[in-house]
Amino acid sequence: MIELFGLDIYETRKIQNLSGGNKRKVSAALAFIANPSLVLLDEPTT
Repeated sequence: MIELFGLDIYETRKIQNLSGGNKRKVSAALAFIANPSLVLLDEPTT
């Protein structure tokens, strides 16, 4: 999942040290880890 979202270069960093965009990527990756049948995204392209 970390490679799919392009976060592998940040693997050892703490979340509070990531940029806002990368924090959002982490949130999205966490949502998909549980393999949900439905994911609702509010403004996914912004």
